[in-house]
Amino acid sequence: MSAGVQGGNCGSGAVSAGFAEFAGPKLLTGNIVADTAVHATLGGVGALAAGGKFANGALTGAFGYLFNCGLHPGTCLSGKAKDSFFSGDRFHSYEELSFICNMNQAGCTREAIFDRLREFPTPGNPIQGGVNTNDVTSFGGWKIRHVVDSSNFAVFNITEPGQHGFDPGYVYRNVQVDSQANVYIQTYGEGSGGYRGLNLAFTRGGGWQAVDSRISSPFSRRR
Repeated sequence: MSAGVQGGNCGSGAVSAGFAEFAGPKLLTGNIVADTAVHATLGGVGALAAGGKFANGALTGAFGYLFNCGLHPGTCLSGKAKDSFFSGDRFHSYEELSFICNMNQAGCTREAIFDRLREFPTPGNPIQGGVNTNDVTSFGGWKIRHVVDSSNFAVFNITEPGQHGFDPGYVYRNVQVDSQANVYIQTYGEGSGGYRGLNLAFTRGGGWQAVDSRISSPFSRRR
């Protein structure tokens, strides 16, 4: 989400993102939720320094950090593997790609699938109206905070500190379209919390494909 889209100043948006990237690494804690907050705060401060709005700069800084996590797997948690809290044995990551529909089918658009993704961001029950940024949902008593990046058709699921068995960790899910107009959902996750084997077993056993089959079900019936 750019500063221009938010109604801010593009120049201050660039400054806020740059300031967050410059100062952020000096203050990182190793917890993705805390580090997102660090980048958000620094982004807001940078925006103020450039004459922009703190809120717009905070969003720019936070989204920049999270989007970097999704685009460059391994950058957010695995780099902390030598820390006592992030042991190499506990770190894990995975990536899945689920076919949803082809854009030649009626109603199959990237926007429509993104709306469905917001309703099914996790394996839990569907979220009426879809999740929004900073919403917290629960699956089996484990709490997840969501960040929605509409400009990139992406949803981040971030474990709540101390309230999720996989904490610390996150899952990045976004809608992609290939050159043949096929629409997919990419799911990338990484973490270094507990239940590593359970998490990987869920993924390798087709857990995310099962979630995405609920997203694709309306289009499967139209074939």
